[in-house]
Amino acid sequence: MKGWIYAIVAALLVSAAGYGGFLMGHDSADIRARGEKIKLEQKITALQTEVEQLRKNAAEREEGDVAVQDHDGLIRWFRTTDDKGVGIEHTPEELLALTQNPENRDYKQVLKRFVSEALGKEIASFQTASRTLNPREVLVMTTDHEALQIHMKKWSNYDQIWTVTGYNNLFPASENLDPVQRYRTLKMGDAPQPVQEWASKLLGTPEWQQAFTTQDGKTYILLKTSSSPTDSVEVEDIGIWANEMYVDYHRYEFGKSADPSLINDYLLLEADYPADRGVRFTETYAYRE
Repeated sequence: MKGWIYAIVAALLVSAAGYGGFLMGHDSADIRARGEKIKLEQKITALQTEVEQLRKNAAEREEGDVAVQDHDGLIRWFRTTDDKGVGIEHTPEELLALTQNPENRDYKQVLKRFVSEALGKEIASFQTASRTLNPREVLVMTTDHEALQIHMKKWSNYDQIWTVTGYNNLFPASENLDPVQRYRTLKMGDAPQPVQEWASKLLGTPEWQQAFTTQDGKTYILLKTSSSPTDSVEVEDIGIWANEMYVDYHRYEFGKSADPSLINDYLLLEADYPADRGVRFTETYAYRE
């Protein structure tokens, strides 16, 4: 952006200088004419005004970009500050009660509800800031320009629900991107019967699997681990382009001492659009103890 602004500025200045030189070197009678002098002065003044406005606009855009795009700076501040914010613990009884609401299996729904109900704010945008997806660190920008660092955990031994385990806040920031829910995590019993039968056959195999099927205009995706009880899988994101779906996922191979609540031996996902041209799976991160 900055480069082309300065290119335009240079071109306008050269154009102004060239135009003035042309008139000054042309027929002397025309140059002495007062009307031509006034036109020349007006044209150069207009060009100078336009140049100054371009420079001003460029400077304003650069200042705005720093405020909007410096997510890395916010993350570094959160991770280095001595103030670690507020921690949140849940009893087994609370976790069991949370399993009754299927929305709690979608971290985006849990995140939105927490920001709205617990903090009294509205999300303008958010992004995952951690390398791991479970536990997950999320950087949130609110509509009143506050930055939030929110820690979340998914409990595989409590029906795959998500909870907020802590949060911290920071100085004002701004962003204008609304989050869009593109997929959902399903329990096996919530999937259509043909999808359950398809997934059950794959779950009986001992190796890692990435597969998909379609049903009633929707796409169902299965990510499963090996037969090892400490292998786990997490979905990073799902997108679609030209009727082809892209699934990015993380593979974890924990040791025997792994926290059981972090283990997902499989994930069954539902997306609201058909992948007519297929699904492309990409392992974007692998962890092995």
